[in-house]
Amino acid sequence: GGGWVTNAFNGIISRYGEVTKISWQGTEIMTKSFLQPVINSSSGDKKTITPLGEVNTTNYYWFAPADIKLDTDKQITIEACGKTYELIKAEMFIAMGRVSHWEGVLRVRDEYDGA
Repeated sequence: GGGWVTNAFNGIISRYGEVTKISWQGTEIMTKSFLQPVINSSSGDKKTITPLGEVNTTNYYWFAPADIKLDTDKQITIEACGKTYELIKAEMFIAMGRVSHWEGVLRVRDEYDGA
């Protein structure tokens, strides 16, 4: 049981997700995924002022298909929707005893942030 959950969610990602490039240490994977801003009590984008200027500190939820192989011990970058993000954390989501998809948290990577 549970295969229909995995197949349904991954079908939605493959049909409606954003084209996404995942990269770490010379490895690149092309897939599709969903990104959604983390909503909390303060609305809008979060900004922080640094010596180098204003930085967007909004975090994003990230949902990706179960079949991609991520090395979560490495620094991973995600390119989607015209921006580059840093993967803060990702875990496989289990539904009905089976791996359904990846869920993670991203933040926008700024030009001077080591990109």
